[in-house]
Amino acid sequence: MIHDMLPDLARIYDHIDKYRSGETPGNVLVHCEQGISRSSTAVIAYLMRFHKLTFPDALAFVKTKRQIKPNENFKEQLQVWEAAGYKIWGEGCEGKVPKPEYAAYLEKRAVRLREAGLTGNEPVDILSLDSF
Repeated sequence: MIHDMLPDLARIYDHIDKYRSGETPGNVLVHCEQGISRSSTAVIAYLMRFHKLTFPDALAFVKTKRQIKPNENFKEQLQVWEAAGYKIWGEGCEGKVPKPEYAAYLEKRAVRLREAGLTGNEPVDILSLDSF
């Protein structure tokens, strides 16, 4: 599956940050089915933005804490996340006009989807942040 997590990373960041900042009391568990790719991508994205870490530095740090292995698609997305300054949409164009870095990723993704015979609309088991 060539899942695009980039549209969700800012919401994931905000959700984690409201607990880490103390705005909302409690803890945050970031988890996916096996805990090695999707959840690690979310944590790496958070650390990159919060601590202004490069992708390689955030990846190396998380690897010192857990056995993770973000897939190549998610690694590419984290590089786009960094290059786009943690905002994938053009100023004032939330959800409508992608920044050049994200637009380039979307073009490459479209090619990979076509080659795999996929549309990009295949269902993905992700629980909404609102479901908690």
